[in-house]
Amino acid sequence: MIKYVMNRKPSLLLFTVLHLCVSTISSPVFADTPNQKIKWAEKTQPEPPIIPQDTSPGYTINFDNVSIIEYIKFISKISGMNFIYDETDLTFNVTIVSEEPTKLVNVMSALIQVLRINGFDLIEQGNNLVISKTGAIKQLATVVSQEAPIEGSVIPPIMTRVFKVKNANPMILAGLVRPLLSDNAVVEVSEETRHLIITDITQNIEQIQRLFLSLDIPIPSLEIDAYRVLNNSPDTLVSLVTQILTPISEGNPLIFVAQDSTNSIFIVSTPFLTEKAIEVLRDLDTPPSLTQRFSGPITGKNVLIYHIMNKPADILQSAIKQIESNLAQMGPASADITQTLNTMKFIRESHSLLFTGSEQSLAEVRSILEDLDTPYTQQELEYVRGGYYLYKIQYGDEAQIARALEKFLENLKK
Repeated sequence: MIKYVMNRKPSLLLFTVLHLCVSTISSPVFADTPNQKIKWAEKTQPEPPIIPQDTSPGYTINFDNVSIIEYIKFISKISGMNFIYDETDLTFNVTIVSEEPTKLVNVMSALIQVLRINGFDLIEQGNNLVISKTGAIKQLATVVSQEAPIEGSVIPPIMTRVFKVKNANPMILAGLVRPLLSDNAVVEVSEETRHLIITDITQNIEQIQRLFLSLDIPIPSLEIDAYRVLNNSPDTLVSLVTQILTPISEGNPLIFVAQDSTNSIFIVSTPFLTEKAIEVLRDLDTPPSLTQRFSGPITGKNVLIYHIMNKPADILQSAIKQIESNLAQMGPASADITQTLNTMKFIRESHSLLFTGSEQSLAEVRSILEDLDTPYTQQELEYVRGGYYLYKIQYGDEAQIARALEKFLENLKK
């Protein structure tokens, strides 16, 4: 029995080839020869869509150990396509589950991959799809390009896509995309006309289109690097480092690809941002694990990245530690926010503070930081420059305040 589980998003996790390319190419991946300076003629712009947009709400699939024929009948019903096959050949069962509504192109992709695993091909003949044993029938897949877009609303399950390469080295691009495709995919390069020709299942072609626009850009200094994760989840670190570095990326490409199978994160960006990303990842990827307090994934709701605006970072960190110490003495009632304050980590590269915790406690931490990180008053500036600061007590007890200040100084010395 074959099991096939559809993820929430089509994956590009096969991006592992990137680190191999970095190790074998001493110049930027877009140069034809080492140390070559490329003169960029034009910028790759997003092309008008050549594949009809699927506007349907999607289909939730839950086929548990059913005959592959039942799955084929289901696809025939929702797609309006006719399938031709020999029932005596299709005797295996399959389990296919989608966690949420998925598009028809993904449903077809699952079918093609299951058929290929069992030694069958899907051949398109007009409005009919013929299921035959692998190699029994040869056919040229539907050719799609900017000059020849798909007509009508029917999207072929397998297609040949012609890409026009404007800036990058076509041979290097071909080497990058090959591992992202299925085993039966065909990749051809026309160096004379600078075309990349790919035949594969439609789902993969759509993903390559998105990646192609990111790689075929007029920036000769993009680098590809990899970071091996030691203590945390690659997906968790990608979410965090993206939030940290996006504000300082200044619109430059910044692509992170998490690969759980090798516990790696691949980075495509400028040399400066790539170096910063590696530094941030090393800083974040320290024990204990950032996710040890959570049963679910790290998201924007349980992570706070506060970019410091006014006060020095060391002053804010000292104040947060003091607040944490005071709250800890108040007992279980303040345990949640105390635990959140304890996760504080300073990210030097983006001059920010990182906290993890519940949504409520993070809101309280943000409020505390906004109260602390205010512009210096004139009196505070005089204190910073002159070494003293006079404060007139208005409400509290002098002796009590003095004891609190002495305790604060003792904690700072520890």
